[in-house]
Amino acid sequence: AVFSPLALQSMTDAQGMEQLDSPTATFVLPEADVPGTDPMETLRPYQAEVLRYQVVTLDMDRRQIEGAVAFVDISGFSALAHALGQSAKGAMILSQCINDYLALLIAAVKEHGGDIITFAGDAFFAVWQHIGGEGSSPAVPLLRATQCSLLLQHKYNAHHVPGTSVVLRVHIGIAYGFFFGLTMRAQGRGLFLLCGRPMTTVGDAVEASIAGQVCLT
Repeated sequence: AVFSPLALQSMTDAQGMEQLDSPTATFVLPEADVPGTDPMETLRPYQAEVLRYQVVTLDMDRRQIEGAVAFVDISGFSALAHALGQSAKGAMILSQCINDYLALLIAAVKEHGGDIITFAGDAFFAVWQHIGGEGSSPAVPLLRATQCSLLLQHKYNAHHVPGTSVVLRVHIGIAYGFFFGLTMRAQGRGLFLLCGRPMTTVGDAVEASIAGQVCLT
């Protein structure tokens, strides 16, 4: 398994109160500033019915994260699955094609200082943190996210899959703001989430874009 630095930080420092001297260090978020009064009630409508009868603990990362988030959405995987469906090795070829394409996108994000947070079907979220410090500007992570997104469009949009007529395309939304982390734990397993207004607005941005476009909000 591959974990992002943000997720690892949350899992190894569950209390979230200790300042870390690392590129992923964030700042203590005061209790009163945590959005909402009961995060569990906020998430309850999205919780599977079967899980409501299990003991679920919700740990909130007390660290504030400022930065840019990009939602990279890929289209063409369904068409690719259909094109390879008649092949005896179709599933294996499909998996390899998807992995190869995602590897190109992920490498570009990492080269531009981004942090892959999570995958959502045929899309993924990447974050560029504003670390702060003397002379630093919040514009830097936003510019890096934008530069990376434009590169993804330039190099990897309209990607022809060898041996098929399928073309993979990407459209990207970008938002900037403050996040907080949630770590949901149940029966020894955990799931790290980023929450906050940018996670909503970035969805609006990607919905407003079409293949080949980058939309900022």
